[in-house]
This record gives sequence, structure tokens and C-alpha cells, in this order.
Amino acid sequence: MNLIVTVTVSSYLAVLMSPIVVTTQELSDWHRPRIAALVAAGADLLAVETIPCQGEAEAVLTLLQNEFPDARAYVTFTCKVRYLLHTSIFLNCYYYNISKNNLSNNS
Repeated sequence: MNLIVTVTVSSYLAVLMSPIVVTTQELSDWHRPRIAALVAAGADLLAVETIPCQGEAEAVLTLLQNEFPDARAYVTFTCKVRYLLHTSIFLNCYYYNISKNNLSNNS
């Protein structure tokens, strides 16, 4: 039996539960040590979960692509109707991240 160890990378903005404005750099700086520790511990898959806005998804995916290119991950979002928790339109976020990060939407 092949086991896959999946670990959760929590959202910065979801942890704060506040719609504050932070920069992409601040988001990357917050996620970097957590992702590094999980990758170093041997996680097979990173579950980047409860992302409330497009900006945080972009920051995490860019960080993964640039600094952890061998890490495997998926992203889930916190949504209310067709908007993300912090008012980004979900489909815009989805298509932006698929095209920008050369991801497949049918894998």
C-alpha cells in the first residue's frame, strides 16, 4: 500500500479572521517558514486550504513555484456564493491561477 502524507498549510488571512490589507511579500514571508518546515519533514502533498482571497493564493503559488518547485500542492478556497471570503470573484481567481501557474484544470 502506498501512503501519501498530506499536510495542511493554513491561510494567513483565515487565521486572522480579518479583512486586513497585507502585501504579497508579507504573505510570502508568513508562509515561507511553514512551507519549508513541512517540505523538510517529508510531506508528500501540501494542502493549502481555506484561502480567502486571490492575492493570498497568488502569493502561495508563486512562492511554491519559485522556492519549492518540487513540492506538490493543491489549493482550496473559502467561498460565499460566488465570491471568496474577501470579495474576490472565485472564477477569476481560478482561471488566473490556472493560466499563470501553467496548471491543469482537468487533473
